[in-house]
Amino acid sequence: MIDIDDFSIDMPQISPAEEGFAAGAVQLNDSIFSGERDAVVVWVKPPEPLEKTVGQGYLAAISEGVALIVEEGKLILSVGPVALGQAILSWDGIDGLATTVQATSGLGDFDITNGGTQEGIALEVASNDKAANVSVVLFSDKDNSSEMTSVIPVTSTPIVVNYPFDDFARNGNGATLTDIEAIVLYIGSGGGVSGPEVIEIDSIHTY
Repeated sequence: MIDIDDFSIDMPQISPAEEGFAAGAVQLNDSIFSGERDAVVVWVKPPEPLEKTVGQGYLAAISEGVALIVEEGKLILSVGPVALGQAILSWDGIDGLATTVQATSGLGDFDITNGGTQEGIALEVASNDKAANVSVVLFSDKDNSSEMTSVIPVTSTPIVVNYPFDDFARNGNGATLTDIEAIVLYIGSGGGVSGPEVIEIDSIHTY
């Protein structure tokens, strides 16, 4: 198993100031895969205003917006009841840039299969309030990548969602699994996830 991030290294809350904006942060630590975790959270401007609904709990501090935090071993994305949110996490080497994915020269030809012993990416989800699209994207360079999207179901108990390498769709010629430069986790892919929503993720790793 290759431990990409177990979220044991905290990251302070980041939250866009208003709808239509994004906020980013970088966390450096030797315990994080590639030495750096990049995070961007987006408060998406929807095509039409969202109707306020009553649902499961969310962080009161961001009840009308979107926020991302890493604390107590969990990555937590919270979306308020009238908001639409996305989060993009990337592991692409140490560059100090949250909003730029180093798709060509990030990880230095990393073998995500670990010599053919790994079959895919596993996402350990602690809980999720609303079904959400979550994508994993692997880059060999900016023109050649592979990606897979899964719908994370509503759950109040921990689950594991697997992304088998064989099921990844190709962009360009697809990623070369023995030559990976960047790993991206995209929560709310395909337009964002509407609130109220709290999704908590324990870890991302290969299997």
